Amino acid sequence: MSALRHIILSGALIGCSLFLCAQERSAGLRWADGSGVAFRQNLTAKHAVEAMLTARWGGAALTALYQRERDIGSEGNWFWYYGGGLHLGWHRRSNDRPFENPRFENQQVNVGIDLIAALGYSFSGIPLQFTLDIKPAFTFTAEENFNEAFGLTGRWAF
Repeated sequence: MSALRHIILSGALIGCSLFLCAQERSAGLRWADGSGVAFRQNLTAKHAVEAMLTARWGGAALTALYQRERDIGSEGNWFWYYGGGLHLGWHRRSNDRPFENPRFENQQVNVGIDLIAALGYSFSGIPLQFTLDIKPAFTFTAEENFNEAFGLTGRWAF
């Protein structure tokens, strides 16, 4: 690699690191029909990306969402956000036979789009927030094409 490539790559890495360090991140647990962990990275004061890793039907799914946030009221503790994104998952249990033993079924892949709308509250004294959301998912590759999940997420900001 030439010296110019090293300088460009180093500058890009330092710039990205400074940008991410200056923004608020939060991580926590999401309780829903398919519970898991959630990581949210604020891009600006009103824009964020969120990654969710959830377990369901003997498998797992990874969801990536882009979100726009709005404050409710003048104090800023209450807020709401909306957005959308994509999911990719795999599982061994058929969507229309959820109580059968997953060991005897073929592995299935889920690919689709997700929407999200949420109402949240951030505590003033501690870096904790809770959100109540609805996250409908439209899956293109599974037997069940539409799934809506209500969820409660608790996140710790750092």
